[in-house]
Amino acid sequence: MAADETKVEVDGTKVFVWAAIDCETLEVPYFDVAPGRSSLDALLFIQEVLLLCRGRPLLRADRGPWYD
Repeated sequence: MAADETKVEVDGTKVFVWAAIDCETLEVPYFDVAPGRSSLDALLFIQEVLLLCRGRPLLRADRGPWYD
């Protein structure tokens, strides 16, 4: 599983789209939109992703400082 985010502008407001991607099937089992990209935003997103997974998947992420 991989996680990443990107900043987009919607009606003049900047938001972050977070996505979890299955590395084997390239499916997107979960995504969310948040107003920020802090460590707390990352933690909340990852907790939601892990609730959907069976077992203990390896979660890959880039080295963004918000992934403490």
